[in-house]
Amino acid sequence: MKNLKELSKPATDLTKNVFFAGLGVAATVEERSKKVFDNLVEKGRTTSSKLEEKIKFPKVNERAKNLSEKINTRVKKGSTAVLNRLGVPGREEILDLTKSVELLTKKVKGLQTATKA
Repeated sequence: MKNLKELSKPATDLTKNVFFAGLGVAATVEERSKKVFDNLVEKGRTTSSKLEEKIKFPKVNERAKNLSEKINTRVKKGSTAVLNRLGVPGREEILDLTKSVELLTKKVKGLQTATKA
């Protein structure tokens, strides 16, 4: 029995060493990948700040503003068309009617004061 233990000891030691070597590889990869990742993050931040200095964001804001204006215009036109189809008067028509009512109100008040006198 002693011979069997002595014979298997190198194999057991080799197995342990292979296992520990595998753990060492995993630990090394983890350490290095963390360093590489941290390095990439730092380079990304540096590059981002350099790009922000070079890129003029008002161009992006202006594009967004233009797009917003186009969308608003199309929505207004579409809603106006729908309201017109339903017979609902538009803003200009309502303003014209308001002016007409104000004129008529003045004339009626003028007639009322003329007839009282």
